[in-house]
Parts: sequence; C-alpha cells; structure tokens
Amino acid sequence: MNSPLFINHLIGFSLLVFLLTPLASYVLLQNRSSLRHRAFSFYLGSISWWAFFTILMITASSDHIGLLWDKLCLSGVVFIPSSFFHFTISFLRSSDRWRQLARLSYGLSLIFLAVLWSTGLFVKDVISKFGLNYFTVPGPAYLVFVVFFLVNSYGSIALMWLKLRKTLSGLYRTQLTHFFWYSLIAFTGGTCNYLLVYDINLPGVAETSNYGILLYAFSIAWIIFRYRFLDITIVITRTAVFAVVYSLLLGLPLISALIWQQQLEHFLGRRWWVWFWVVGAGLTTAAHYVNLHFQKR
Repeated sequence: MNSPLFINHLIGFSLLVFLLTPLASYVLLQNRSSLRHRAFSFYLGSISWWAFFTILMITASSDHIGLLWDKLCLSGVVFIPSSFFHFTISFLRSSDRWRQLARLSYGLSLIFLAVLWSTGLFVKDVISKFGLNYFTVPGPAYLVFVVFFLVNSYGSIALMWLKLRKTLSGLYRTQLTHFFWYSLIAFTGGTCNYLLVYDINLPGVAETSNYGILLYAFSIAWIIFRYRFLDITIVITRTAVFAVVYSLLLGLPLISALIWQQQLEHFLGRRWWVWFWVVGAGLTTAAHYVNLHFQKR
C-alpha cells in the first residue's frame, strides 16, 4: 500500500512538470535575447527538472537506479537558488555589484555539481523511507548546500521586500508584491523537503508542502496573464490553458494508474493497460476539444 506521502509527492511533482516545462519554454521564446527571460526560464526549468527526477527516484526499482535518479535530480536542484537570485536582481534592476554576486552564486552551484558526481560527500546513498521507494542519504556537503540554498533563496526574497518598501505604486509594485508573496510560500514549502532528507517527517507537513510550489506555478502563470509579468502579453493564456487542460485530463489519470496499478490489475486482469490505453485515447480527444473551446474564449 502506497503511503500518503508517496501519493502526494507523485501527484504534486507530476503536475509541476506538466505546468512548469511549457511555461519555462514559453518565457524563453518570448525574448531569447533578454537576460531576465533566460534567467527566469532557467529557474523554472530547474524546478521542473527537480520534480521530474524526484518522481523517478521515489518510484525506482533498485537502489543503484534510485541513486542515479537522485544525482540527476540534484543536478538541477543546485541551480535553483543561483538562478532565482540571478532573476531576482535582474527583475529588481540591481547594480553591477549584485551581478558579480550572481556569478559567484553560479560558480558555487557548479562546485556543488562537481562534488555531487565526483565524490560521496554530497550524497552517500539512497534508502527507502517514509513510504517512498528511495530517498536521499546526505553526506557532509549536503548540509553546506542547504545553507547555500537558504541564504540565496531567502536573501533574494529579502531584497524583494526592501524594494517593495521603496516602491510606492504602479504596475511594477503590483507585480513585485505578487512575486514576493508567491516566492515566500513556494520556498517555505519546498524547503520542507530537506526535513525528509534528515529523517524529519512532521505530520501533514511533508504531504502538503509541495503544493505550495504547485500554487507557485499557477501563480506565476496568473501574474504573467493578469499583470503582464516580464512584459509578456495575454498570449500566455493559450499556453496556460493548454498546460492546465492536458495536465488534468491526461496527467491525473496517468498518475492514478501508477498509484493503483495493483488494484487495476486485480479487477481488470493482466491486460488492464489495454483499457487504460482506450481511456487515454478518449481523454486525448476530449482534451483537444476542451482546449479548443477555452482557446476561443
């Protein structure tokens, strides 16, 4: 029987991949020459990378495969704080001094990446814990990275707060206010994953914390649509509608099949996947027409 933590991780991370991957691509395609757009796209892509390989890790069939997925997962995680800091100082129009710190932050991310793949100091191993097939066993360098993550992330949020105090009104203040609060919620929820690494499972917290990041993904799409975040116009709604429709009509059934595979096999027989394929084909057609309906509106 899969644990509530396993089920919530599978659902939450799958939806993150479905939502953030097209959103990151769209942001980049809007203005490839913009450093701000590239930084934000890389930031969203790093989160999506983390979510995707976390799914593979927690569902892995053996420890050596789980360890590989964990290292690939962390290969994206090491760039989340540096890319978030980079985008933040770009959005805040900070001075060159802060840009130098962004380069230093990326350099530290590369060092963590090298340590991850060349030594056992970052990750010792993976083991089964809290109902997840496999999860990280940290090495001594992992704690150093957690400090780096927290300093970069909450330091960036603190810079937003300081900028808010100096910005009295206008569209820019509205954009910054939303981004500040959504980022605070997302990083507070995402940071709870580090508790699991150190065998701390607070009742209800681990199961729901990643939904803060999911809310963040929806919120980013919302402020782009509603408040022209990054000067992206209303055309983002087409990507947002596409991502939401296909995530709900195709993503959730797929996740359900992964979770209740044994029960489906028991009731439908060894060829249960044939029925799932038929349902999937029907949902694909339905998703196409639902997407067209909302696009016209």
